Amino acid sequence: MMIQTSPRSTALGITGLLGTISAVLVAILPFFQLVGRAIADGIISAIAIFFLIQMIAERNSRWLREGWFPLALALWLVIVLASALSHSSHSLVEALVMIRFPLFARALETWVLTSQKRQMSVQLSIAAAGVWIVSQCWQQYLTGTNLMGHPRWLDGALTGPFRGPRAGSALLMTFFPGLMLFPVLLFQKGGPRNKLLASALAAFLALTMVLVGQRMPTLQTGLGLLLCALLIRETRLIVAAAAGTAVLTILALPVLSPPAYHKLVIHFLEQMSDFPHSDYGQIYIRALMMVHQHPILGMGFDGYRRLCDDPIYQHGFPLLDKWVLQNNPHEGCNIHTHNFYLEIATSGGLLALALFVALVITWLSTLLRAYLSTRDALLGLLLVIMTVLFWPIESNSSFFTERTGGWVYLLLGLGLARARMLTIGQSARTQTTG
Repeated sequence: MMIQTSPRSTALGITGLLGTISAVLVAILPFFQLVGRAIADGIISAIAIFFLIQMIAERNSRWLREGWFPLALALWLVIVLASALSHSSHSLVEALVMIRFPLFARALETWVLTSQKRQMSVQLSIAAAGVWIVSQCWQQYLTGTNLMGHPRWLDGALTGPFRGPRAGSALLMTFFPGLMLFPVLLFQKGGPRNKLLASALAAFLALTMVLVGQRMPTLQTGLGLLLCALLIRETRLIVAAAAGTAVLTILALPVLSPPAYHKLVIHFLEQMSDFPHSDYGQIYIRALMMVHQHPILGMGFDGYRRLCDDPIYQHGFPLLDKWVLQNNPHEGCNIHTHNFYLEIATSGGLLALALFVALVITWLSTLLRAYLSTRDALLGLLLVIMTVLFWPIESNSSFFTERTGGWVYLLLGLGLARARMLTIGQSARTQTTG
């Protein structure tokens, strides 16, 4: 007797296969975040498309209306509208395809990473990426070149496995959810030996970050360690060891790494002594000038880079006019604003900025509530890195690029998936016991 299958069951079987493929793809994504941005972007786009196919097969539209996604959708639509009004076809196309990032994070949260096994496979992959970065930084520090034969960068920064100075930001992305989880779990086991080993490992990671010699990743790591001590009680001793090691390393940098000392200490103090006239200060001032003149919808995707050279944006904001270097119209222009919030504001105006702030608050509050009710170590560390990445007063790479956006949405999706799984599991246990 032949067994007939319905078209619906066949469709669900196909989407089940897509779910398995997506789980494999996201597990290898951290590797391609390091070595193949085009492939990484393809993985993110494929998972977003597979997710849409899955939802259509299930006739499920709840994901569009629930939680944080309506805010993300509204933010995307505002930037698309602003890009359409900017009369730049390139800007409009880039804005339209930007939806792949929130779709990717939603897919991880509700479909791909719904099990402990899949979540830990991604965490281990992130940790492996971190180990690779650390090993290459130390090889370059000790021998002068990395495995590919690349020396330090021109300013003395360690490049790790990369040709250019990207090791600091990449190590930051893997530092807390990837590498720091192991000393935290080791410390939680208890016993003097485990605690000593956990503290030594955390201290080694902090030492590595300082020796890399990049200012902002070092400051962000310091902020993250502080948040760890505040949120995760078990980390206070290992954070003290890491922070103490970082301070001692900075003091010893003139001997250990003179180039890193010059960049981390001398150059940083020079910039802070007159920040408005520094390169970053001029970038932020120019971006604020542009937002001041286009407050509602901004200038569309990539509007800052496209229009920055226009002399009209050298004046017009009385509070900032006195700091503008009028003799150089190109001062303050760059490929992006070096700040997530300014990038959103120049792309979609204050309307987009308000939506983005609401979105960030929603993401962080979701992670915080789940962590406070479960005290899960991995979730706590994911909350730490997301708080660090969305800290408003700091320099960032472009939020819209795969190099940064890929990491941000991968870590966000993993965090939201874990928060959802733990919350559902806790509710089920409460109902059972009740």
